[in-house]
Amino acid sequence: MKLHSSDDARRIAKRKLPWMVFDYIDGAAGRETGAARNRAAFDAMTCAPHST
Repeated sequence: MKLHSSDDARRIAKRKLPWMVFDYIDGAAGRETGAARNRAAFDAMTCAPHST
C-alpha cells in the first residue's frame, strides 16, 4: 500500500471502509472549501522514514 497523496489515501479508504462510513467521512458541504484546504494541507506535508 503506497500513500503518496490525498488521492491515494482516498482511494485506499474507499476500498477498505464500508460504503456508508466512507460516504460520511468523504462528504463535504457547500463549495467544499474546507475539504479542498484539507487536501492541500495533506499534499503539502513531507513524510520521511525514521532511521533507528
